[in-house]
Amino acid sequence: MYIREIDGKQLTFAVSPLLYNESLVMVDSETHTFWSHLLGKAMRGPLEGQELKMINSVVCDWKSWKADHPDTTVLDMVPTIASLKDDYYADASKYIIGMTAEGQSRAWQLDHLKKSTIINDEFNGSVVIVHDQNGLGTQVFSSMID
Repeated sequence: MYIREIDGKQLTFAVSPLLYNESLVMVDSETHTFWSHLLGKAMRGPLEGQELKMINSVVCDWKSWKADHPDTTVLDMVPTIASLKDDYYADASKYIIGMTAEGQSRAWQLDHLKKSTIINDEFNGSVVIVHDQNGLGTQVFSSMID
């Protein structure tokens, strides 16, 4: 996820019909610049080379989210894809959880978390903990306590 502001101006994004490295390409309505969904970087257009600021995000099921954030509201729309089901992420060998900080990146395979729900690792000179909540959400934490 990204903050959608560049140079103090908020951008409105839509999905373009293009792919870049088999991944979605977004386009902003204000400048018609094409953005890599994976990199958060403007690939072509007036803002080429600019990068969106990444923000932390969580992937989990609705029940888990609602339990942790009971005041959350959500827009409930008519589904457009009937084949998208809860078991979409069932094959953990196909997915990773990753993080980027200070120009460094690291990824952990989700199927490794099926064997042990906690992985202690080192990233960018710090000890990190990768934790899976029984397939309901995976997060990476710094082991340092403020």
